[in-house]
Amino acid sequence: MLRPSAPATRLVLASAAAALVLSGCGGEPDDAADRAFAAAQVGPTTAATTAPPSSPVASPPLTPTAPATPHAGGTPRTTGPATPRPAKGPTAAQWLSRARAAVQDVGSYQIKGDGYVGSVGYSVSFSAGWDRAQGSVTVDGRKSKVVRIGRTVYFKPEPEFLPLLGIDASKAEALEKKWVSAPVGDERIPVVLDLLDPASSLTVASPKVVARQAYRGVETVEIAGTPASPRVLVAAAGKPLPKAIAPAGGDNPIMVYNYGTGGVTAEAPKGNKVVELSSL
Repeated sequence: MLRPSAPATRLVLASAAAALVLSGCGGEPDDAADRAFAAAQVGPTTAATTAPPSSPVASPPLTPTAPATPHAGGTPRTTGPATPRPAKGPTAAQWLSRARAAVQDVGSYQIKGDGYVGSVGYSVSFSAGWDRAQGSVTVDGRKSKVVRIGRTVYFKPEPEFLPLLGIDASKAEALEKKWVSAPVGDERIPVVLDLLDPASSLTVASPKVVARQAYRGVETVEIAGTPASPRVLVAAAGKPLPKAIAPAGGDNPIMVYNYGTGGVTAEAPKGNKVVELSSL
């Protein structure tokens, strides 16, 4: 039998290769309120890819790939198991709801510290429960005893504190042994007094989780909202209690501690010793 010559063999291979290439192209207490206040001793004061349906070209520069469909003479490529997305944490509103429930469960806490609202300095030392609170407040160097029963706040202010409530200083003598009352949230009350009321302190308009941070060694979630709302740091692990609260417009959050320790013994002043702020 005759053997084909080498040139003929090369020609046949070259023609086959060409055919393959072309086919694959994000003072002293004077009533029950004073006595309760004194007994409490509350001091002043932050996908799979799709390959061409034709057979792969046997060309050295190309990396062969598995056929993508059975029509191409093989089994389609499959991807590995999908990586689960991390579960989303609670929303800001959920954190606040949990914090309110936690405070109601423990009954009370103490909040103490100082800071600024705008350019005005303040200092607070409060024992705050869900239905009552008491303590003392200093605003711009002026002091007052304060008691909250339900949704009413009672002040026993020093004379220089009166203008902060919109009261003329000339009425100081008449109010010397009186308490001045006003509803929680009254526009004439300094905003720091919202810290007397956990319901107000833990209510944030348009709340958002803005940070996670360690506060005094505890991992917290920071929740903020509109400029007229407080800023709250809630414990991110364990019982979701508030760890610090800044009043609306305040700079640094004020420390919250001593949850449920002894409760709050505040009592409302006698009626004949109370003057409504709205009458002054």
